[in-house]
Amino acid sequence: MNRFIYFIFMLLAIGFLVAKPFELVSKTSNSKALIFTTPDIETIEKDGFTRLTTSEKGSTSEDGMPELPIFTSYFQMDAGISYDVNYSVVSSHVIEDIQIYPYQGEPVIGVEKPFLKNINYYNSNTIYPENKLTVSEPMVMRDIEVGLISFIPYEYNAETQSLTIFDEVEINIVESGTRDLNTNLPIRRSKLFEPFYEDLIVDYEPLSTRDEYQPASIMYICGGGSSSHPYVQELVEWRRKQGYIVYLISESEAGTSANSIKSFLQNVLTDFDDPPEIVGLIGDTSGSYSIPHFTYSGGATDVEYSYLSGNDFLPEIFIGRISVNSSSDISNIINKTLTYEKAVHHGNWWFERAALVGDPSDSGVSTITTMKYIQNIMENHGMNDIRTCYDCNSEDNWVENQFDDGILYYNYRGFYGSSGIGQSGLNSGMYTPFAASLTCGTGDYNGTSESERFIREGSLSDPQGAVASVGVSTLETHTAYNNIVHMGIYDGIFSKGMYHAGAALANGKISLYTTYPTNPNSAVSKFSSWPNLMGDPALHLWRDIPHDFVIDAPASLPAGVQSLDVTIYDENGDEVEDARVTLVLGDEYFTTYTDPLGDATITWSSNNAANASIAVFKNGFRLAQTPLVIGQVEGVALYLDQTRTAIDDTLYGDGNFQLNSGETISLTMPILNYGSEDAVDLDIELISENINVQFDDSTIGMDLISAGSSEDVVFHFSVAPATYEGEELDLKLNISDNNGEVWNISVPSHVYGPKLELSGYEVVEHTNLEPGVESIIDILFHNSGSRDIENLVVELDESNDFVQIIENNYSSIDVLAGEQIILSSIRVKPVSHMINGSTVSLKYSYISNDDFSGVDFITMSVGTRDEDDPMGPDEYGYYIYDSGDLTYPLVPVYDWIEITGGAGGQNFNFTDTGDGCYSSGGGWYGCNNLEGEDTQVLQLPFTFQFYGIEYNEITVSTNGWIAFGDREMSAFRNYSIPGAGGPSPMVAGFWDDLTTDNGGDVYYLVSDEHVIIQWDEMRIHEHGSQENTFQMILYNSGDPEHLTQTGDGEIKIQYKDFNNISDGDYNQYTPLHGCYSTIGIENHLGNVGLEYTFDNQYPTESMTLSDETAIFITTSLGFTYESGDVNQDDELNVLDVVTIVNFILGVLEPTAYQQYAGDLNEDETINVLDIVLVVNLILNS
Repeated sequence: MNRFIYFIFMLLAIGFLVAKPFELVSKTSNSKALIFTTPDIETIEKDGFTRLTTSEKGSTSEDGMPELPIFTSYFQMDAGISYDVNYSVVSSHVIEDIQIYPYQGEPVIGVEKPFLKNINYYNSNTIYPENKLTVSEPMVMRDIEVGLISFIPYEYNAETQSLTIFDEVEINIVESGTRDLNTNLPIRRSKLFEPFYEDLIVDYEPLSTRDEYQPASIMYICGGGSSSHPYVQELVEWRRKQGYIVYLISESEAGTSANSIKSFLQNVLTDFDDPPEIVGLIGDTSGSYSIPHFTYSGGATDVEYSYLSGNDFLPEIFIGRISVNSSSDISNIINKTLTYEKAVHHGNWWFERAALVGDPSDSGVSTITTMKYIQNIMENHGMNDIRTCYDCNSEDNWVENQFDDGILYYNYRGFYGSSGIGQSGLNSGMYTPFAASLTCGTGDYNGTSESERFIREGSLSDPQGAVASVGVSTLETHTAYNNIVHMGIYDGIFSKGMYHAGAALANGKISLYTTYPTNPNSAVSKFSSWPNLMGDPALHLWRDIPHDFVIDAPASLPAGVQSLDVTIYDENGDEVEDARVTLVLGDEYFTTYTDPLGDATITWSSNNAANASIAVFKNGFRLAQTPLVIGQVEGVALYLDQTRTAIDDTLYGDGNFQLNSGETISLTMPILNYGSEDAVDLDIELISENINVQFDDSTIGMDLISAGSSEDVVFHFSVAPATYEGEELDLKLNISDNNGEVWNISVPSHVYGPKLELSGYEVVEHTNLEPGVESIIDILFHNSGSRDIENLVVELDESNDFVQIIENNYSSIDVLAGEQIILSSIRVKPVSHMINGSTVSLKYSYISNDDFSGVDFITMSVGTRDEDDPMGPDEYGYYIYDSGDLTYPLVPVYDWIEITGGAGGQNFNFTDTGDGCYSSGGGWYGCNNLEGEDTQVLQLPFTFQFYGIEYNEITVSTNGWIAFGDREMSAFRNYSIPGAGGPSPMVAGFWDDLTTDNGGDVYYLVSDEHVIIQWDEMRIHEHGSQENTFQMILYNSGDPEHLTQTGDGEIKIQYKDFNNISDGDYNQYTPLHGCYSTIGIENHLGNVGLEYTFDNQYPTESMTLSDETAIFITTSLGFTYESGDVNQDDELNVLDVVTIVNFILGVLEPTAYQQYAGDLNEDETINVLDIVLVVNLILNS
């Protein structure tokens, strides 16, 4: 397939995932079901035809045939499995008397093409398209296979001029057989790439444990003789201590041309057991340490090295270039990298400080908006010293001063020449920042670019400049695209936790994809190629003051030992999960990860006595090391010889010398003294925090273990029948001697027993459970243990508030080891007020004849979400209801409250002429006036809680949004939320580039009950003929009518005049942004929220907004509880009395709802009078 065409095809897939018209609604062991809801498409009358798509939408592309939108989604494919994909139409409607615009091919700037129309088709009685659903061959995203569904929810008959629109479609993906295995995939999945999988794949499922992912790995490809340079060797050693597998490859081994190096990397990806996730190129494009580069549209690029699987534009590795032209460059840049990451001598203030420059003089005020987004997201993540230079007219001196002071991040947005800012004189010392300067000509590294000079500045003895830098190749860049890549970098770093410099830049390019999904005028092609990283792509970026480890590990081990138990804590004594623990043993490195309790066991293969060390690393922590001596040591040194530990279960077990559930065993453990002195008067205790372990006697005394010898200790204990296969017993041996020396030794154990696991459930005779509908379900279990389960009985807990268990299945079933069983004919009924698409967790318990027992949960989906249902909840618990959710009590009714024209509202007196300007004129891009007239801060008359944080003020923008707190940014270009761009936290009522031209303005009305913000007769920049009038109402959560269980405030948005028409223009030199409007909410970290609509696409549960409609934002489910029912179980009983007593005694802190429900006499306090009232209510009932 032609690469260009394929690129457009792929970008359609990426772009439409943002609005998520596809939604996974159910999944079984061999099938999955998606619901597709057709988004509304803006229609345009053009050349006597109706066009359903614009340059932002993907469409059919047969010249002269009807242009109809195409929607795409990836789904995950299991290795070696083939799939059938089919669809059924749930609902549709027909539009008559419509002539669909024929596809005219890709536009060519400056070239007029003849009008294309397939006369034969348009004169025929033929349905187009014949095939509406296609599925690609299996495709690869680094290490997983996906299928690409392409769906056209339309059919057109040219003769009858009728268009059928499939409003809702069910798409079924069913296993159909086997196919050849793709042997070119990496063996294991990459943990570093998981954020991309979660964004792009509709049914992506993470793996269960860290051990299932490949070890973290890096490759450095070295130009010239750089691989032997002492600082390159030091960098490799540092990365290995951090727990990475590191491959050091010379250019001669990888290839001497860009294409040969790419081919080498493609082979590495499939041939290595643990292929690199990050690749760093060490060398400039010429000179002694040269590494070749690719070129795209006149600009140098390394991004092509990251495209290794298939002809798509999704990276398989994170790429960056340590651009060096001399040996001193290598020493300088790598020394800065190591100093930055070690952060040993850096003051805490450095981790809180950043410098941001926005120069609107030629590139427009959006440069400042971009910087304010970055400022906003940094502040929300705890950075408290953000220094800004917005149109300050002395940028050069200002930047030099910031580098002199020391900053963690430096960011610039402006125009070619970088406002005169040089890269010399940036005397940062050891405080070198990560720099990003995304504007014309900052990254042409096939010469010597600004981004290269940043990292080369200074010397080994006098480091200066930056530790790493992102710049952009060529002089042909554009503000809109530079902005979103720049913001996407920081969305990756702060919101998504992508702490590697290379991953952060990759996220910036993914943000570009999702904002401009169809590659308008090759924008995505160019701006994913031109921004490049100079510096180590594996650089670990700091976001806050580092934590420090405390390593609990022995100082020595006897020779011949091949395992070591350690526990890792932070500086506060809390266990640290998922830390990499590496044993450095000579030239060998052995790495593992800590579990949720901070424990890790390192194993290795060497038997040599040696001086070793333990290194511990995790993002956000300084690397910690402690020495370890292997061999005989001075004094007493005790060790559990695990190789000779013995289990005896012949007396009270089955005699197989294994630790089985339900047995009493004797455990013999040899204690070795590998020290130089005798161990005298020992107290030895075996303990366990697992309730399933019971000891006969947990303490033993021992007189002597001579130096160089061992003695056996024997403990007797029982393991309860409820213990499952592989359960962690957490056995620990605590030993102390007469000198007060203490040894705490973990005792590894493996329990052999049954293990009951849930495989899934199926709804009999229905697709899903439905609210208020009785259904029969079958539940599937399997025994993944090594022992059989006899006479198993499973019972669903009948006390669930949301699902009534009408009939349990109490049948006893035998479940052999490795077998699956079906518990059938269970009758359940979800409550009628459940929101369609919600999930509910049902508790179940089980017990067998042998007392194998336990409790677990099954999660079920209730109802199929459609346009008549609310959106949500998000991860916090917010929902958005709209005027179409008529069956729900919280459906918002459009009820306009006019506040203008003498109705009491106050005028903000904004002046906004569009494009972020408060007056017209100036600059290359039409506006260079410093923003400042399009936002104002409004004090609230009551405290308003949003995403769990209380606020007393909001920032109101002309551009259709409010932000909580004082947010000094314009944000006139809208983006997808949550994500890059815009303030956080925010409520987007109608986020677009709105103007106050022709009498538009924003008004406010403040009262004790609510605050109303009204955008009145606002026009969209570049589309000034139609008005938008809408209002946002913030309700006082102290009002009982607007009290929520979380205490968060409720918001209603009403649309009097709704015209969502900004479709953009990408064929002119300075592109117009488009993307219609954004409506939704986002939290203060920019990583949780609800997107009601973006780019004129609506998710399944969103109705298409129009005049006189409304939406309602709340954390409430819409049904109420009885007064006094403080524990919210729908009953008044003694449990409510106990809860109120605990409130009075201060044992529990009431939520806002509980305060309301418990204050029965309404005296604004919970006290003994309320207890009397609730007792009376209970007695009367």
